Amino acid sequence: MYGCPHVQLEIGEERLTAVLDTGAEISLMPDGIFEDLLAKGLRAPQLPVVNGALITAFGSRTNRIKRQALIEFEIDGVSYEQLFMIAPDLVPDPHLGNKFPERE
Repeated sequence: MYGCPHVQLEIGEERLTAVLDTGAEISLMPDGIFEDLLAKGLRAPQLPVVNGALITAFGSRTNRIKRQALIEFEIDGVSYEQLFMIAPDLVPDPHLGNKFPERE
């Protein structure tokens, strides 16, 4: 998402770039990035999602979202906790939706 504001997230020892998407109602994490974080030791409570699908601003639907995770991260040394929907076909960056920032 070129032209959108971005921030650097620190999740454990990993640094990720995330899009600040104030038009989004939810925060999203690409499935591939989430799986990599889990493989590197991330501990994040997960819950299933029932009937979850994304609809883009252009009206197209994505694959069904099947899970969500509560992920702790830091931005410039400030800790946050955010519920992310784990999106199977989202690329390339996590998105922080309009519920951010909710400080820990």
